Amino acid sequence: MEAVADILLKMLANAAVPSVLFHLHGMVVALLLIIPLETLILARLLDISRWRALGFTTLANLVSTLLGIPIGWGVVLGVTEVLSHTASAWMPQCLVIGLFCAALPTTTIGGIFGALWILPLYYYVTVFSEWGVLHLCLHDKSNHQLLKASRVANAVSYACIAVGLIGLLLKVLTDP
Repeated sequence: MEAVADILLKMLANAAVPSVLFHLHGMVVALLLIIPLETLILARLLDISRWRALGFTTLANLVSTLLGIPIGWGVVLGVTEVLSHTASAWMPQCLVIGLFCAALPTTTIGGIFGALWILPLYYYVTVFSEWGVLHLCLHDKSNHQLLKASRVANAVSYACIAVGLIGLLLKVLTDP
């Protein structure tokens, strides 16, 4: 089984490009829905105008999308590498297989499970990268306020994404 994990890990060196292409249309649609939703949440939590919140939300989501892909893959590969040196051999293999599935199109069961598997990682990458953008843009708000706003806005967004993926999974499982 270790040879399978090694082969999959080597395949992941080239998996980032196709995974971005497979998920690009979904990312664009998601951003078109997420940005207005997060705008309303940020405007309310940070007590700023909706137009101002729209600008910050758009910038923060673009930055987190551009940073999230390489950071997310790097963190997963780093965790996989660290865990590959532990006594429990099954855990790194599960991580590698999950990451490989995340590179599949979300029209397949493996791709949907992979997307669900990697979603929590991307949530944390997104929260902290968007918090960083808010921190740079909103000097009159405390770090605690900005981090809370980023956590809440992204929790709502990622919950919507998870529900969408679960709905897609049910559709794929029930289609003949």
